[in-house]
Amino acid sequence: MIPVVNHQYHYILFYSAKVASSSVRELFLKLHGEHLEGAEEVGRYHTLNEEFFFCPGHDYSTYYRFLITRNPYSRATSAFMDQFVYAGRPLRADQETVPHDQHANVGFLQFLQLLAEIPDAERDSHYQTQSGLYGYAAFEGVENRPLDYFGDVKDFSWHIRHVYRHIFCDAADKYARLEALTEKPFKRNVTYYAEQDYPMAASLSSGELRQMVAAPKAQDFYADSNARDMVRSIYAEDFRQFGYALEEIPEVKASNELKLLPADFDWQTYLELNPDLPASGMDSEREVVRHYLEFGRFESIPRSYRVQAPDGFEWRRYLHKNPDLASSGICDERSAIVHYLGFGVREQREF
Repeated sequence: MIPVVNHQYHYILFYSAKVASSSVRELFLKLHGEHLEGAEEVGRYHTLNEEFFFCPGHDYSTYYRFLITRNPYSRATSAFMDQFVYAGRPLRADQETVPHDQHANVGFLQFLQLLAEIPDAERDSHYQTQSGLYGYAAFEGVENRPLDYFGDVKDFSWHIRHVYRHIFCDAADKYARLEALTEKPFKRNVTYYAEQDYPMAASLSSGELRQMVAAPKAQDFYADSNARDMVRSIYAEDFRQFGYALEEIPEVKASNELKLLPADFDWQTYLELNPDLPASGMDSEREVVRHYLEFGRFESIPRSYRVQAPDGFEWRRYLHKNPDLASSGICDERSAIVHYLGFGVREQREF
């Protein structure tokens, strides 16, 4: 648990990575961040606990404390796929992100075995328990005091409104603001596309998983009883404190995002037409598909995925109006179209 302290309304928001932490911090910032200056909003909420912190010597025994929780089974697979497999995040907090090939042979079972060998306080925050309180328990009124409220992330908006109804009981304007902010569901970070049944998911290596466009459903990782047993052991205190049943593996339905891909979408053409993506290290079909579905199609100028000139485009005229292109070897119809789609349209080049 990582604390964010509000002294004006006397409460402490605790959050855990991989448990709607971005949504919870973004909401807190919109409610209380009006006095912060200098940093962009998105940058601020990633270090929110450093801006709203504990004060030495202050008594926090009367502060309302709450936490949004997540089923440990779901959280473990989410952290494994999104952070370990895709992002290359190490298990220990004091290590740097590692290249994917360094753990390409590590599957979910070995990931859990390695995690079990690391003390919880030394793990990266994405893999720590939700019940741990490291580095903060020494503050007066924090140690050995139970949470006033916790609720599962599945009902995020309901729990948030319930909590802030109590916190803002004497601040009707603040609660009205909170209600307005929670009218629409918060856009959470999409981790991976769980589309297919794969009963032996726990045996797949990180390298194999990283190449799969349609990832296994989260529950498929627990068809292996060893995976269930290790998660129960590693996150035993989370199961106990937050009332999650040891025998109930959450069922995840197949997502529909992949059905939104155009029938003629080609991921390699998408990379060719958007050269900033391979330059940033994007090199797999899954990454490309994810980028298009989550970002590319929503940009002010939607990203191109096929070599098709816009209406009225005449490649010879484009080269004539932009003579600098010849020095880059752009001298035929296809290369002119590719350049316009990848650069020219955003540079507002004439054609």
